[in-house]
Amino acid sequence: MNSFRRSQRQSPCKGLLIAFALALAAGGCRREEIQVYRIPKETAATPAAPMTASGADMGMGMGAEKPSLTWTLPSGWQQRPAEQMRLASFSAVTKDGREADVAVIALPGMEGKDGQIINMWREQVKLPPGDDAALAAKWEKVSIGSKEGKLFEVIGTEPVIDNKFPEHILVAVLSEGGVNWYFKMAGPDQTVRDERPAFLEFLKSVAFVNGGMTMAANPGRMSTNAKETPTQDEPLPDWQPPADWQPLATPPMLRAKFLVPGAGDTRAEINISASSGMGGGALANVVRWRGQLGLEPVDQAGLDQLATTVDTPGGKALIVDMSGTDKRTGQPARLVAAIVPAGSETWFYKLMGTGSVVEKEKAAFLQFVQTARYPHGS
Repeated sequence: MNSFRRSQRQSPCKGLLIAFALALAAGGCRREEIQVYRIPKETAATPAAPMTASGADMGMGMGAEKPSLTWTLPSGWQQRPAEQMRLASFSAVTKDGREADVAVIALPGMEGKDGQIINMWREQVKLPPGDDAALAAKWEKVSIGSKEGKLFEVIGTEPVIDNKFPEHILVAVLSEGGVNWYFKMAGPDQTVRDERPAFLEFLKSVAFVNGGMTMAANPGRMSTNAKETPTQDEPLPDWQPPADWQPLATPPMLRAKFLVPGAGDTRAEINISASSGMGGGALANVVRWRGQLGLEPVDQAGLDQLATTVDTPGGKALIVDMSGTDKRTGQPARLVAAIVPAGSETWFYKLMGTGSVVEKEKAAFLQFVQTARYPHGS
């Protein structure tokens, strides 16, 4: 098997994903958390189960139901652990052992940025940027589930993979549930050409479920694999919310949600979620939170200046306190967030709302964070 997957995880691809995260934050993305999940291997006979989009807020309104996503895999494709901004990763393996990398990425707040994203991938394969009009003319129609999406190809000419093969990127885009869904295959030019029919069948098999709305899948000849995500049935930490915190219905991908009412129409909300591992890392999450407030991204040095720490049972928790304009409401807002290690998990706490309410609740919020005891390790 060639070494394409290894080369994809080196700096060019990681740099692309970091740029993707920064562009997302600048566009006002409102994902509650960048999540990385363990993906169990399944047999071909296992029925596909819904996969809920990573990130609790996903750019939709507070409390809105998030679309779930299912798919079926072509024969020979292998599921891989998700990394960085990905919701899912696969290897598309040909009969002679060559492979291409397939990713599923969901990004809210990306309307009108197709040209920018395509140019990022053009840069990856060593092609010059194109203007929006020229790029738009190259989009093709493609079936994604029962809906019509757009398909674009980026084909390089320089040997950028293992210094031997030009890279070929095939990407399909669909706007659904307030989110832009990107289905991307990348690999050596001939490998992607060979796997293109299977990729198109994979797209047809995709199904979205959001409340009562379903995009019908078309399983065809393919074997089945589905991504599993943590459920809200898992035990909550042992914690004591302040008496004036009002529990709210918990949306998908959140573990708990509270409302803190203030005078008049002022308010703040506390969103709490958890992820296995590092949950995408502190910098990516802070950059995204800054985007929710209309603030510019920061690099690691900027994060080091911005963040403080507090002690928790699991170790040092990172705290950020930022003010800006809530991208959902256009109103001034303040955000205090905590990233808390807890054994094999990371917990994310976010207090956001009217500045006066956040100021009043900050001390209680931090005490709540510091005194929580976790079911999977403290």
